[in-house]
Amino acid sequence: MSTVRLLTRRSSLITSCMVFLSLPLLFATCSPSISSTLLIGCSANLLPTCSNHLRRDSTIFSTIGAIPTLLYLHFLFCPYVSDRSSISASSSLPYVTNETYIAICIILYNILVLVLCCICCCRLNFLSINRFERKKNIELAISAFAMLHSPEASLTIAGGFDIRLKENVEYLEELKALAEREGVSNRIRFITSCSTTERNALLSECLCVIYTPKDEHFGIVPVEAMAAYKPVIACNSGGPLESVKNDETGFLCDPIPEEFSSAMAKFIKDPKEAERMGREARKHVVDSFSTHTFGQSLNRYIVDIHRGKED
Repeated sequence: MSTVRLLTRRSSLITSCMVFLSLPLLFATCSPSISSTLLIGCSANLLPTCSNHLRRDSTIFSTIGAIPTLLYLHFLFCPYVSDRSSISASSSLPYVTNETYIAICIILYNILVLVLCCICCCRLNFLSINRFERKKNIELAISAFAMLHSPEASLTIAGGFDIRLKENVEYLEELKALAEREGVSNRIRFITSCSTTERNALLSECLCVIYTPKDEHFGIVPVEAMAAYKPVIACNSGGPLESVKNDETGFLCDPIPEEFSSAMAKFIKDPKEAERMGREARKHVVDSFSTHTFGQSLNRYIVDIHRGKED
């Protein structure tokens, strides 16, 4: 008897069904040895018991559909599926096998999980966070993204949305229509009214944040992005002139697709540069916009006012 632990990932039921239906195609394109390994691993995740060769220590069957080996399919269907959790091997389940061969298959399956998780996490995803209002100029992000001609890249557009507001509803449809015309609708994901938790997850997974409003006030989105170690590409007007340091924590561009696309292409060409700028962005936010910094500034103003009264 051999005891091994099987890595799993929680995913949505819809994703699970899509993955399961794709198994025949995958097995047809894989060698017999790889296919058998995948079949055993997927069966262990999808079924409470897997014949007499494999049984779970615990009789409790958790969320159906933990299939890390096929995580890449999540990205094929991500525009249509509501699963927005982080890519990770989130847990492990204990199994007892009565054959060493089965134990080896599960170990190989675990290796595939980790490799595919790493590959999926490296996906080049750009993120736009804004309310679905025309003044936010979100079409700039779509047009710039379309000019990249980079099939490995994706764009997520998330923000506040109220179905009762006519502008919100109409603008979302306009953006979807633009994505269709530009031929990139299959690589753009729209998320309406995401929670703080979802927004934080999106920030953690993106390459950089695209901030498209022009002549905007200070704007909290660039600061939140930089606090999450993400560089920002923004318009060279309004609030970003104060919050974003050009060529250090991101890029400030004219509000035209060509300039935004050029800046995005730099991060695709060199993702390490995005990481470096992200670290600089975090340092910049802590130094300039933290509670401690604001407290010191407020204290300085109070002291100056008090001294002025004494004079």
